[in-house]
Amino acid sequence: MTNFEQLIPAHTLNLLASYRRIYVGFSGGLDSTVLLHYLQAQSHVRDKLVAVHVHHGLQPAADSWLTHCKTICQDWGVVCQTFPLALSVTTNIESSARQARYQTFASLIQPHECFVTAHHQDDQAETLLLHLMRGTGIKGLSGIAACAPFHAGFMVRPLLDCSRAQLYAYATQFGLVWVEDASNSNLQFSRNFIRHDIMPRLQQRWPAVCKTLARTADISRSVQANLDDLAVIDCPMFADDQAIFNILPLHTVYPLSVDRVHNVVRYWLQRQAILPPSYAMMQIIVEELIHAKQDAKPCVWVDTQHCIRRYQDTLYVEQVQQEASGLVVVWDNFPEPCCLPNQGLLHAEPAAQGVRVESGDSLSIRFRQGGENFVWHQQTKSLKKLFQEWQIPPWLRNTIPLLFINNQLAMVVGYAISDSFFAKASNCFHVYDDCKKSTSLF
Repeated sequence: MTNFEQLIPAHTLNLLASYRRIYVGFSGGLDSTVLLHYLQAQSHVRDKLVAVHVHHGLQPAADSWLTHCKTICQDWGVVCQTFPLALSVTTNIESSARQARYQTFASLIQPHECFVTAHHQDDQAETLLLHLMRGTGIKGLSGIAACAPFHAGFMVRPLLDCSRAQLYAYATQFGLVWVEDASNSNLQFSRNFIRHDIMPRLQQRWPAVCKTLARTADISRSVQANLDDLAVIDCPMFADDQAIFNILPLHTVYPLSVDRVHNVVRYWLQRQAILPPSYAMMQIIVEELIHAKQDAKPCVWVDTQHCIRRYQDTLYVEQVQQEASGLVVVWDNFPEPCCLPNQGLLHAEPAAQGVRVESGDSLSIRFRQGGENFVWHQQTKSLKKLFQEWQIPPWLRNTIPLLFINNQLAMVVGYAISDSFFAKASNCFHVYDDCKKSTSLF
């Protein structure tokens, strides 16, 4: 590529310009430096840019990289946000760091915003080879998507048609300065082994191997789109944007063939931004969860942050959370959203019927500790008993927000309103969490 004006196609730049804010993953390395430099030179996207640097602290030079990134952003007039990470793992550091990094990125993205990474054509080829060695399916062969939903917004990778050599030529021409991560030459990491040992041999024999593998990814992505459509046909709940996607009713998959069950489960996890499980993991999910005995309480971890549990005829994805029992959050700005540490947001909207809140009421959010009673259907019942009647899985019961008004339990958010606080009046509210689960009055 000699015309650097076309490093990123015009249609991709127009796509980026359509977002309210553009977050750019900025490590300070060659690839992300080229990406940020190119974007800040585009007048119709420059003012929307926010560079994001994650400080892992895994390398002795990490502090100097942080300083370098801040200096570059200051020189280029780009807003820079930095996030320190404390990784306690001692094995598979590469995977854990990547996962923690993307969780940080996801926490930033709001609707009509996007996160941009500097993945390029060589990365795409390496990713396909890695996935092949791990026994991937079509989803893995689809490689890195140029644009895909990400948290509340989108993930965009505008450099996928560019080779690493092209990015190096660009950086050289414009006199860019970047940092070098010594760990990138460590062949103990699988990606580095492929990059430095395997790819040069393949390129000697097939010079266009990166383009060829990128074309394979495009074809696989088309096939995967058809499989996704089939998953929606097999499990119609996927077509409902308001559905709660951390649950999968098993009655929808029991009639299906094994291959179609695998496809539904993969799609279900994909909708929750969980990497597709390996074939071996999929077999475990089917055998130990879907075909478990009715009274069994199996649990399968699909990664370090998520596990799948079964309760009766439903699968649940659970994300590791800090224990909420004993937590009290005063909702002093009601009806503005209430932030619950590690639990997301609670929202309140005026409603024709719902929980009654009077001027001057004291509101707080708590979590079950045991012994709570709830006035419901003209009876006072223990919350423990009601959770059993409502068939709420045991491991979820301590994570359900409880709304207290004037120190009285007024509402089990997402499930029921106490008779003492339910009304049809102008001062009523519908309270819900980020899953938008409607309160059922049973």
